[in-house]
Amino acid sequence: MCGLVQVVPMPSRKAISALYFHDWEHFSAYQSQRPAHQTYFRQFLSYVLQKASKKRSLCLLDIGSATGILLSAAKEQGMSAVGVDVSHDAVSYCTKHGLTAYQGTLADVSARKTWHHVFDVVTACQVIEHERDPLTFFRTVARVLKPDGICIVTTPSHDTVWQKVMGVRWIGYQHPEHLFFFTPVTLQRFMETAGLTVALTRPDFSRPYSVGYAFRRLGDYIPGLRWFFRPFERLFQNVQISVPFNPWGDFLLIGRNSMV
Repeated sequence: MCGLVQVVPMPSRKAISALYFHDWEHFSAYQSQRPAHQTYFRQFLSYVLQKASKKRSLCLLDIGSATGILLSAAKEQGMSAVGVDVSHDAVSYCTKHGLTAYQGTLADVSARKTWHHVFDVVTACQVIEHERDPLTFFRTVARVLKPDGICIVTTPSHDTVWQKVMGVRWIGYQHPEHLFFFTPVTLQRFMETAGLTVALTRPDFSRPYSVGYAFRRLGDYIPGLRWFFRPFERLFQNVQISVPFNPWGDFLLIGRNSMV
């Protein structure tokens, strides 16, 4: 598709799987900002409820459920929530905390569970850029969604000003498991080819990170200056900040299952 950016050469499935199996260290930065993610997902789910055709007893599937922050927020809202994640450590964490999550890809788990038009809502936050086959991913989403169910996807935009300004240091490039980079137009084409009707595209919501976390991430992306950023990370670790936009250029796209 014109405008789509892909990693070349594509890593093998085995190489990608090796990144996820025992990867608790991968979640350490994420867990350190758990309150910020909780705030984000509560706002995210309130928005989802506004867009869902059914308002009560929603059945939600979260793809890439990580440590279950969205699953927990969904349960708070009275939803029936199920997670899928390729990370062994993430699924184990969810299970230990009373959440329902299955290890594997969406295709693998949905085949084992024979999910067919089961879910009112499917969420995939910061997931599609990890997928080796985005079109098959969305076709599977269409299969597990109920008629008129909605799919909500968030991902970094390759068309953002941050990518242009940061160049090779852009956050999207810093993860070896990121295989594709989308713009709203290219992602919409994938969803529509898979049979989903795109209902809305908008910038993603912001997250109230600590100022210290911002310095930590700067150190991650500019390792040569980590020694310089580390004191500021410690100094400002308890200072929260909320900007009125998503600073990474992420966007949110909603597709509706129009297939019966």
